[in-house]
Amino acid sequence: MRALSRRRNSSCACLESGDRETEFQAGCPFPKRCATLATRGEISKLDKTHALPHNKSNSMMPLGRTLSAAFKTRGINNVVKIEVYPLKTDEVVVTFESVQPGRRQGIWLKTDGGIWVNGQMCPSVELWYDTAPSPVVCRCISSDGKLFLYNIWERQGVSSSLSYSSGMLVEEVPAGRRYRCNDIGFDTQFGKLVFRVERRE
Repeated sequence: MRALSRRRNSSCACLESGDRETEFQAGCPFPKRCATLATRGEISKLDKTHALPHNKSNSMMPLGRTLSAAFKTRGINNVVKIEVYPLKTDEVVVTFESVQPGRRQGIWLKTDGGIWVNGQMCPSVELWYDTAPSPVVCRCISSDGKLFLYNIWERQGVSSSLSYSSGMLVEEVPAGRRYRCNDIGFDTQFGKLVFRVERRE
């Protein structure tokens, strides 16, 4: 069985190569956290990323689906930065459909009570296309019925997420939703990674 990866920190790439080091992404879903880390000097100006510490609750997460401000400025209003998937059952099935050559691609998932996957209880989970079994069953422990997820990728050996131009196009399917992902750049067909999240029948 291919290995799973536990996610200890979620890194938000607020800045991309070439941007000014002191400037944060417009529409970052964690602006207060960005500002706090910047004040403490905890943001690396070398990789221009910050790490959000593990929080057992969902207090660090948005209340609902977060759309991409970057794509909105280009007239595209349906690109999802952070998804809030409604849990109708406590088990969901994640199925990877396709991936494009290039950067390693995956997804990050979190609930307020943790996720059982592959016999392990994790506060949050990374599933990578090249190492996770597909499909994989996740048993979600949640008091608010919310599963948070977004796409991730690996850049220079480091797990990255939530870049200025990252996001997902979401399509309803009979048992759940299909996600078509982009990591970096606006010249995209949202095919870097395609996956489904569906309730387990």
